[in-house]
Formats: sequence, C-alpha cells, structure tokens
Amino acid sequence: MYRNDMKYIYIIATMLLLTKINAYVCINILGTGLYLPYSLGIVGYIKTCIPINDNIKLSGVSGGSWCSLLYAFENDLSNHDEIWNYTMGDDNFKLRLTSNMHEFHYKIEKNLKLRYKNIKTIPDISIIATRFDNKKMKLYNEKITKFENINDLINYCGCSSYIPYISGTLMCKEYDNKYYLDGDIMRNPELYNCQKNFLNIHKNMWGRKFNIRNLIYADKNTSRELFMQGWNDTEKNKDYILGLLQK
Repeated sequence: MYRNDMKYIYIIATMLLLTKINAYVCINILGTGLYLPYSLGIVGYIKTCIPINDNIKLSGVSGGSWCSLLYAFENDLSNHDEIWNYTMGDDNFKLRLTSNMHEFHYKIEKNLKLRYKNIKTIPDISIIATRFDNKKMKLYNEKITKFENINDLINYCGCSSYIPYISGTLMCKEYDNKYYLDGDIMRNPELYNCQKNFLNIHKNMWGRKFNIRNLIYADKNTSRELFMQGWNDTEKNKDYILGLLQK
C-alpha cells in the first residue's frame, strides 16, 4: 500500500513540475536493431509514469519509428504481452535476423493497419529513412513529415526500418516510386525535431550491457525480458529525464 501511495505522490509531483514547461517537448527515438523491445520499455515507462504535456513532437528512425508510432497512438504501453499480441499476433513467432525479418515487417505492418484503421488524424510525428537516389546513385537521409493517412505513415515506418537484403530480397524498399533503406544507415542529427526541450531515446542511454544473442534472435519471452529491462532502467534514471525536461 505504501509503495502505491508513493507512486501516486511521485506522479502528482511530476505533473506539477512539468506544468512549468510551456514549449513543446521533442522525443526522438533512434535505431534499435533487435533491441527494439528495450527501447519500447523506455518509451512505455515515459508514457505511463512521466506525464509530459500534450504538446509533443515525435520522430522515429529505424526501429525507433515503430516505437514512435506506438507512443503516438496507444494510451497504455505498460503491458508487454498485450503489445506483442497486437503487433506480432503470434505467441510462437521467433525472429531470426538472418532468415525471417521479412515476416516481422509483414506482421507488424498488417496488424497495425488493422488496429488503426479508423484513425483519421495524424499527430506531429516525423519518420526519418535513408533515401536512395537511383539517378544520382546517392544515399541521404530524408525526413517525412506529411502523411496522407495512417497506412501511409505505417508504410514509411517500414521504409525506415528496412535492412537491405535482410528485411527483403532487394537492397531497397520501393514505396511511392522512391527507394528507401534503414534510416540508421545514414545519420543526420540535424533532421531531429528540435535542439531544445528534446529527449533522445536509444538502447545505450542507460549503459545496459546486452546479451549478444539478442542481436540476432528474439521471441516473446526474450522480448518481454528486454522490455522490462528498458522499463526498469528508465525508472532508475527518471530523475535524469525530469532534469532534461525542466530545462
């Protein structure tokens, strides 16, 4: 009972502190690799326990694009198994980096398009992907900020997280007569949303040492473990986040 009371007191105190923030807050979610559930655990904790005001600008890169999408449209990101159910939809799905990344893309895009089919309004969100100009034979980051509808946004998340020859059989993902690759291949920090009141979320932000096996393999159990690590690490470092936001 005491622990719950302290949790509520902390949330109320945090809300009072954050009411001092008048400007918008930028949340930039960077590349994740197969550590995506860890970054999602960070995002889930922030969404649940640090009540930032509604004036938020989101940006996502690579696996971070999926995290930013979920942050934008989900009210509750505290339950890993529930998130797995509406993204992967299969308790027995086992992801191997070298063999079935295309299945991950197919599942998450299909399932989220179904889940968000009634969404009409797109919030302030941008997706950063690597664009391949086949005429100039040049790679560069492109920031997409305008989306025709929710499916368009989800498709660009797929572009931003497309790993050449691993997410599919080709080097690039073709969409809207353009060619895209993983947004983390070319890094241009100038494309992030803002230079003040910003929070960059990435898998190394808390100094976590990961099991190297998680680089190439994931299933529901390992995903849950990574999610809880991200959640717990962020809880331990919540004062750092509050310090950034209060600035």
